[in-house]
This record gives sequence, C-alpha cells and structure tokens, in this order.
Amino acid sequence: MCIRDRNLISEALKKVLKQLDQDERELIFLIFDQNKTEVECAEKYGKSQQFINKKKKRILDKLHKLLKSYQF
Repeated sequence: MCIRDRNLISEALKKVLKQLDQDERELIFLIFDQNKTEVECAEKYGKSQQFINKKKKRILDKLHKLLKSYQF
C-alpha cells in the first residue's frame, strides 16, 4: 500500500470516528489502542463482558457501514 493510500484511509478513519458518540470512541480506543480486554472494560464501566462485547460489535458494524461510503 502506498503512502497516498494510507493517508486516504487514515483521513477517512478519522472522519468516521468523529461520527461516533464519545462513549463509543472511548471504548474503541480502550480496546484497540490501549489493548484493554473486554473484561477490563466491563470492570471500568460496571457492565458485563457480554454487554461490552455486543457494544463493540455494534460499534464496529457502524464503522464498517460508514467506511463503505468512501472510495479507496
């Protein structure tokens, strides 16, 4: 992948992440940037691991739909 393509993808990702709610962005950041487990996130939010798993899946589905609108 060339640098131009990487920059386009990076910009698209930044735009779609801004479309998420603050709590959705925070959860995605914790899991994928801070490498927190679903169990650790569940403890932080006082929720079950299953709740976090379903929320993560909903957020990823939302991101997928938003990213599909970009032409790479």
